[in-house]
Amino acid sequence: MAGDVVVFMDESKTDRLMTVFKVQRNGVLLDGNRNFALTHLIRSATTAELKAKQRLPAPAALFVSASHETGSRDESIHLIRALGAQGWVT
Repeated sequence: MAGDVVVFMDESKTDRLMTVFKVQRNGVLLDGNRNFALTHLIRSATTAELKAKQRLPAPAALFVSASHETGSRDESIHLIRALGAQGWVT
């Protein structure tokens, strides 16, 4: 969905977080239409990755409690959505 923060699943790709700009058929435009990725190559960033501001190795990405969140209401909503989406890819 537009506004979601995602990462590439392939560790050989960049580990930086990217924001979905627009969803197309089987891909997404990222970071204000500067990049394109096929949807099967990306996943939603986990809460831990959002905190670290980069993709993390799988075990580290999964074990961060959402109960210690601080920040704005919008941040909290996004982090909850990201944590929920984590279940879609595991």
